[in-house]
Amino acid sequence: MIKFLGLIAIEREYSSSILQNLTHKLQGMSNITNEARHEESMLVSVFSNGHFDHSNEDSIRILWGIYRSEQCDDVISPSSGSDFGIQIIKNHPEILLLDYHHSRFQMVRGHYSMIPCYYMLEGNQLFFSSEKKALWKISDKKIESLQPGERIHLTKEKGFQKERAVQRKKPALVKSRSYDETISLLGKLLKKSFRTIHPKQRVGVMLSGGVDSSLAAFITKEHGEDVIAISTSAENARDLDASKSAANVLEIDQEIVHFDLKRIWNILPRVIHAIETSNRLDVEIAIPFYLVAERAAELEIPLLISGQGPDELFAGYAKHERFVSEGYLMDLPEQLWQEVSITHEANIERDQKVIGYYDVGSFFPFLYPPFVEESLKVPPEWKVDLKRVPPRKIIFRDLARVMGLPDQLASRPKKATQFSSGSHKLLLKVIKKNIRDKSITNREVQQNMQLFLDHIAERVGIRTSINESDVGGVEWIPSMIDQLDLATRDNW
Repeated sequence: MIKFLGLIAIEREYSSSILQNLTHKLQGMSNITNEARHEESMLVSVFSNGHFDHSNEDSIRILWGIYRSEQCDDVISPSSGSDFGIQIIKNHPEILLLDYHHSRFQMVRGHYSMIPCYYMLEGNQLFFSSEKKALWKISDKKIESLQPGERIHLTKEKGFQKERAVQRKKPALVKSRSYDETISLLGKLLKKSFRTIHPKQRVGVMLSGGVDSSLAAFITKEHGEDVIAISTSAENARDLDASKSAANVLEIDQEIVHFDLKRIWNILPRVIHAIETSNRLDVEIAIPFYLVAERAAELEIPLLISGQGPDELFAGYAKHERFVSEGYLMDLPEQLWQEVSITHEANIERDQKVIGYYDVGSFFPFLYPPFVEESLKVPPEWKVDLKRVPPRKIIFRDLARVMGLPDQLASRPKKATQFSSGSHKLLLKVIKKNIRDKSITNREVQQNMQLFLDHIAERVGIRTSINESDVGGVEWIPSMIDQLDLATRDNW
């Protein structure tokens, strides 16, 4: 659910009814705290589950991206000033920071922060939230995204301003280190990333059985005392045997969530509502994440660990292999840099939203900033070698072996989430199954599937670019949507 929602109003030009509505809607939400300051020229009100710094009663400082409250003292110091937020994210680029002190306001997103932050300006009011749908309920104004490395701040002369606070720089390749030295450094950084997780905290690991999730599970088990793997799969999908095998090899307790056509049909509106998009690929990928998060909530697991990241860092996709086979090995570092630069928007924000839909936190150890930067310094020939089997993520697989992951898991080939879990095939099947007109062909369903998902989105309050006339001659779409349970976990 929502991580934060706030309102900054200058010169009291705000609607008291909006503030009262926010208070009413968010009151009683688990883990949500309200901090408010009323000054002669400004009102600040923030609802959040982030870590609050209460060292100064005149200030509001909140951090997101910190998993242990005792770490806040290491991040926040009593210093202040216009550069305060920038200095913090330079040292801790994974966090999102809100800082308010005596009519000075800034919100800064670290240049490696994966926490989504949206905002909307309406006159002298700034609304901001971790979810677009919260802002859609407030106004029809355009919603902007605060990108990694950006900050929005308030100046007396110009009002609210957005600027680039920290520029993420492309790491230069390092060829002075040996292969073994590189693996040793990456291993140390990966273990260091887990210091943000308390060893006694109960955590779940999303386990598919591939090398990424298996290594994440392996390190989590070494670090923590209460770890459970959660896997999800359609019957007979590739993930089922792979995840069972991995859990058995790793000797880790496992929960398996099975899903079928009926289950997908029932959760489809909520998946779209959670991720705030109806894009077919995103929906297919989000289905397994949704089911894992739901099960984690049932088991009262507050944090899920995901193995996302190595495919972008170490060239794990089939397209990378093709890229190299076509003679572009030396261009691979630039290709990976571009992919890593957008992975927050293309992948992680979606994953965080769907996991957070059940008030479960998410942690991505392979996206720990120092690990990311050192991974991007690795020469391309150590990532893809067409003579090896499998030919992709070479050094990452060797890293997994050196850290102790058994070879049978380190050598597992890559397959996309939506294909390995079975959600890709089942999404097509479930729509075809629920169409009353059996003369509709699979081809017609394929051609109109995106339009169908778009209309579900509109019905559950997620905005798309379609309008009613887009249905055109696709007569089966309205009757299909009428069959769905459109109830969502919506506090709005």
